[in-house]
Amino acid sequence: MNLYELLASRFPADRSKPAFLLPDGGAISYGALEDDVARTAALLVEYEVEPGDRVALQS
Repeated sequence: MNLYELLASRFPADRSKPAFLLPDGGAISYGALEDDVARTAALLVEYEVEPGDRVALQS
């Protein structure tokens, strides 16, 4: 099981619920988080990143 699978197994059925509450009062939903992770994973595949490669992410 990878980190995403571990986290996703705890996601609520209603993906519109907030996963993160932001200091400005906003929120990031589980659905938006899932979409962002999928986009990032697709880019890593596109750039041929393989298990064991080192990757730095900055937001």
